[in-house]
Parts: sequence; structure tokens; C-alpha cells
Amino acid sequence: MAAPNPFLLADGLLDFAAVAALQKEILEEVKNEDPPPKKPRKPASMWLIQRKAKPAPFSAKLEKAGDLKYTQNRAIKLMPRKRTSEAGLIRNAIFLTDYSHIEGKLGQRLDKAIEAVNKHIPRALKQQEALKTKKAKIRDVKNAQFAKDIDEMTDILVDAGIKESSIAIGTSMFGKVMLVKLPSGNVLSISKADMERFKAAQNSDGEAKPSFPAKKTAPATKAPAKAAKAPAKPEAKRAAPAPAAKRVPPTVSRRTSR
Repeated sequence: MAAPNPFLLADGLLDFAAVAALQKEILEEVKNEDPPPKKPRKPASMWLIQRKAKPAPFSAKLEKAGDLKYTQNRAIKLMPRKRTSEAGLIRNAIFLTDYSHIEGKLGQRLDKAIEAVNKHIPRALKQQEALKTKKAKIRDVKNAQFAKDIDEMTDILVDAGIKESSIAIGTSMFGKVMLVKLPSGNVLSISKADMERFKAAQNSDGEAKPSFPAKKTAPATKAPAKAAKAPAKPEAKRAAPAPAAKRVPPTVSRRTSR
């Protein structure tokens, strides 16, 4: 029976921390290669990860509970590439690089990590698709409940004296929205939120917090009084400019090959 891959965890997905530690070792090996190669090493291949990704370690408890956020942070998408560019690294970061010259124990560990990555990618993709289906079902249930809530709110507003003609139902990217024209002429928008926003509003006391701190203005100071002008000194004769020194081209160190 083959030994388990040290870069895979119990759910068959990556141990992201272990691969990240290996990547640091690989970069150190390439940086400190002795003797240095004649030309900088180029990776044979690499795998990118989104910068906004938040990889999670395996948790049997969260997996059993079917935690959606946990599943999302385990089934992280990795993108294989041969080359990348500065533009490609704006939203993505290099997760693992494969240098073909690396051998020995480090090379063997790199082979294991690549094997683990290749197993992770299709498994993560399958879990991402299942996650989309689950989220869509949850969204449909919540939208159906909110539609019932809108009907109840309409009854409450009509009982409070708001004309039914002053109530309109629209849609947004988040679902249905109720628009209510008040007697003052203002229009009130009622849309779906969550308990986090509700609690945040309760704690804010109805006052919006500024996005940026107010700038502090320095106290005004009086301008110093102008001193009397001293009599102008006779202009000294300028010395002739020294001849310009010849520019010596900078030397570029060349790395010698093995």
C-alpha cells in the first residue's frame, strides 16, 4: 500500500500551509544556488492562486456540519500556467513553482506536491459546482420567504394609511425590493438584509460612521515680520567651470555557469 501524500489532508484536498512552506524552500534553493547559473532559472510550470483566497485547514467538525464558508475555503481554485506576467499577478499570486533542475530530497517533495495539486484541482472543482447548487437552493428559499414578507408588509402599510397605489414592487440583483411613496413625497426602499447588518445598525445609533477620519487643521500662526534688507554685496567674480569628467560605463557582474 502506497504511503499517503504528505501534501493532502483527510478530505483529499491540499494542505495549503505545507505547500506554502515548500514553496519558500524552493525559492531559497533557486536564490542561493551555488555556483549560480549563467542565466536566471525559469520555472517549467507554476500554479496560481487568487490573492483574495483564504485557504482553510481541514476540520472534521465543519465538514460534518456542511459549513458552506468552510467548503468554499477548502475547495480553493488553482490555475496551472507555463508563464505569467505582471498583469496576471495583480489579482493572482504564485502558489507553487516547478523548477526541473531541483533534485534530491527537495525534488522528491516537489514531485509529491505537484501530484497533490493535480489531485486537488478536479476535486475542488467538483466541490465548487456542488457549492453553487446549494447556494442557489438557499437563495431561492430566502427569496420565496421574502416575497411572503413583502405581502405581509403591504397589509401593514395599508392598515397604517398608506395607499396601495403608493406601493410598488421592483427587483434588484439581490431580489425583490418594495418601494413606498410616503405622504411627504419621499420614497422608502425596503429590501432584504441579514442579522449582521441589523445588529450593526443597532450599534450605530442611527449615525453613519465616516469612511475617513476628519483632517485636523493646524492653528493659524502669524507671519514673522520682514527683516530690513541688508545692503547688497558686490557680486564676486565667477570662477571658470571645471572641465567635465569622462563618464565611465558601469560594470555588470556576469554569473558564471556550473
